[in-house]
Amino acid sequence: MTAKQEATKLVDKFYYRLYELQRNPEIELVMNQAKACALICVNEMLEEVINEDRSYWEEVKKEINK
Repeated sequence: MTAKQEATKLVDKFYYRLYELQRNPEIELVMNQAKACALICVNEMLEEVINEDRSYWEEVKKEINK
């Protein structure tokens, strides 16, 4: 899976769950919340990964922040 695909997958998982939890969701707000949650996951991965995997997760983080 590419870094862009991984970033999209993570953000989408949080987006749909957050969207379901809100009564009158504002799409931009939910997307920002989903990105923040996805970044928390990526930062956790960066704390745990071995050096060769680090560049992959740095790229995922970059894609989320676009």
